[in-house]
Amino acid sequence: MGTLVAIGFAAGPLQVPVPAEAAVEPCYEAGELDINGDGYADAVVGDPEATVAGQAQAGRIVVLYGDADGRLGEGGRVVVTQATIGQVPEAGDRFGAAVATAHVDTDACLDVVVAAPYEDLGAATDAGVGHVIYGSLAGLNGGTSPTQVTQAQAGGVVEAGDRFGFSVAAADNLGHDTSVVAFGAPYEDLGAAVDTGAVNALQFSDSILVLPREITQSTPGVVGTSESSDLFGFSLAYGYDLINTYSSWDLVVGAPGEDIGKLNSAGAVTVINGVHDYPPDVFPSQSWNQDSPGVPGAAETGDLFGCSVATSVVDSYAPGSKQHVAVGAPGEAIGSRTTAGAVQLFSSTGSGLVPGKSISQNTAGVLGTAEKGDRFGFRVALLNAPKLRLAVSIPYEDIGSGTDAGSVQVFSVSNPADDKAYDAASAGGGGARLTRGPHGYALSAIQADNENVFAVGSPYHGTGRVHLITYNSSGYASRSWLPGSGGVPGGAARFGASIGGYDNTP
Repeated sequence: MGTLVAIGFAAGPLQVPVPAEAAVEPCYEAGELDINGDGYADAVVGDPEATVAGQAQAGRIVVLYGDADGRLGEGGRVVVTQATIGQVPEAGDRFGAAVATAHVDTDACLDVVVAAPYEDLGAATDAGVGHVIYGSLAGLNGGTSPTQVTQAQAGGVVEAGDRFGFSVAAADNLGHDTSVVAFGAPYEDLGAAVDTGAVNALQFSDSILVLPREITQSTPGVVGTSESSDLFGFSLAYGYDLINTYSSWDLVVGAPGEDIGKLNSAGAVTVINGVHDYPPDVFPSQSWNQDSPGVPGAAETGDLFGCSVATSVVDSYAPGSKQHVAVGAPGEAIGSRTTAGAVQLFSSTGSGLVPGKSISQNTAGVLGTAEKGDRFGFRVALLNAPKLRLAVSIPYEDIGSGTDAGSVQVFSVSNPADDKAYDAASAGGGGARLTRGPHGYALSAIQADNENVFAVGSPYHGTGRVHLITYNSSGYASRSWLPGSGGVPGGAARFGASIGGYDNTP
């Protein structure tokens, strides 16, 4: 994307005009995951290190449309770059490093939120920028002009090194007249506190950005204090009615660098209540760490609790239904095995999180063995498929002679011993295991109309690939998306570094 001068919110979000011939009637009867309104489920995969127009690591996303076979993303494929949306790709922007999907505007076509966290804005290197690209009957970016968002338009200030958009989350309108989008800037400095982190929470009224709010641990109502290296906003997820039953979205924020007492980078997670409901200056919240009451184990230096977070699919028509949150702590030591990793589960019926099981590879009945450097919990995802399932990535797991080959384990939340393990050499995994080709570097849950899918990204396996683990009442199956194969465009570099999940459909 081209060099920009930050423009404050009063000027309105930057818009890229769409040629008149590209304008189409908006779609109103698309499926839940349907970008182009043809009735089939679509997917989005990030490839942030792809070379675009000769610019190394400018980045791209690949839209994988569905077709009549009913499977997610198995139709035509289209590449979208910054040039597609009227910007200029530049070396090192890493457009596509983070991606999410939701119904942001008011039509029925699915929209895509994508970030370029290493974008330079004026003299501010690696300031970062986000985009909302709208679905339409003509496909992604075929109708409403994209909305570009800088940190200045999102309630903050554009500064070098913030990496705005390092993480993203988005969720639909729930009858509040607005949808919600959040961009994490975990390397935001506050005063003398370096890399303390911030989250910019936005609402969209149709395609118009409204009520931008920057939230830090110094914001009134937010538990904690902004400190150097907290990395608040490193991971994000929207959850439904986790703290109060207001029929609204709560924002789950990971801060894996948070110190607990004198324990450096023990990590913490904050749940910010009702981002639709509160004025911009007050945000009631709850915070959890491994020393919180009821949480198994104890906070330790380097646990990185909150490196990853995920929420379960919700049903807004079933008041009192239990929601779930998973928190990864990939730096957790299991016995003497440092950075073996663990995952903590929470549940909620609307009055706050309740700690549940802690799962590691040393949990009774779980496959494998906790080993030094595995980093179990590097990524987590939750999916109702049809019963609640947890997927955990272990990207640095050694498998046979494959050092750091990586794998993903899928669990029944009610019975963690009922788990299955998948790696690149598993059926449908797309190829042989590779040394230092971490399977599970990215992980997303996607609940499509005809498939329930855990999508596993392996961006360092050649030029990248995505392994799809599907689950339904008849069991598990898997297949892969490979660049240069099956219609997926070539020219990839790190295909699968991010995957647009949709795991909180109301």
